[in-house]
Amino acid sequence: LGWACWKTYLGRPAADRYRCFAMHVVADALDLNEQHEAAAGIYEHHLANLQRSRPDDTGCILDAKNNLADCYNSLDRHQDALHLMRQVYRESVDLDGREDRGTLISAGLLGLCLIRNKLFVEAKRFLRKELSLAQEALGRDHNATLNLSSHLYQALDEDPKSTREDLVEAERIIADTVQRRRRVFGPAHPD
Repeated sequence: LGWACWKTYLGRPAADRYRCFAMHVVADALDLNEQHEAAAGIYEHHLANLQRSRPDDTGCILDAKNNLADCYNSLDRHQDALHLMRQVYRESVDLDGREDRGTLISAGLLGLCLIRNKLFVEAKRFLRKELSLAQEALGRDHNATLNLSSHLYQALDEDPKSTREDLVEAERIIADTVQRRRRVFGPAHPD
């Protein structure tokens, strides 16, 4: 279906929103089918096309960078993903502020990239700050807040230099997060 969508809108101008969306659909389909290398190429082309033909469409450009960073992570290109997520987070803060839901989602993804790059000290410091903001702005039960909590747990748990106190904190965080997820989303929820 992704290719059919792409073929339908291929003849439209590069800046056409339906053509851009079709390119996005094809890349998503490839990424979901674990054809990450092909998806990365299309995401890269999609991002370049957006930056060239629709430079004022900041939201779409940020989404395209997010998708590309996620695809890079799937390809174990963690440094490339981190570079992009730092950009996305900075631009999200500039566009919408630090307490915006989208910015806090980007913060969680940036925290995950820091963990994947084994930058645990930076990840823990950053995630603690962002988690506090999310709890105030969105509440403790919001999905973005719960994701930040899970990422902070992961940073504490995976850091080989974690102290016993860090591990106790990690257990407390994950117990609270699991309990909140079950209460908010129900016991059958996969997270």
